[in-house]
Amino acid sequence: VWGGSTSTDVAMARSEVSGAGANGIFLGEISNSVRVSLVDTRVGACGQHALHGEEIGSGSITLQDTHFVDSGESGLSLSKSDSVHMSAIGSTIRRAGSHGILMSSVHSSWIELIEVHIEGANQDGISV
Repeated sequence: VWGGSTSTDVAMARSEVSGAGANGIFLGEISNSVRVSLVDTRVGACGQHALHGEEIGSGSITLQDTHFVDSGESGLSLSKSDSVHMSAIGSTIRRAGSHGILMSSVHSSWIELIEVHIEGANQDGISV
């Protein structure tokens, strides 16, 4: 999902994304109201981030029983965004090339992790 959207919903259940040269799931330049829900989903073997959000005005990202594996950079990345609420329950981020979770230039946002395992990140497990 990219460019100029004002309201976007992404929902995936019992799904898999793998082998992307860049990002498994990418959300960019969404001015407001983005909602992402991944349930029992695997995102792996991506060249950059498993899930990357950039320039998001507001919204939520919810992960439940979701697994990010073997990302070239971060498992979950959020940058240049405002008012984004992220929650993850029973999920894993394994073998990220840099950070398990990376939040950069993010304002008025929060992240909630419940039974989340971050393993084998080459830099920080969580970087805010």
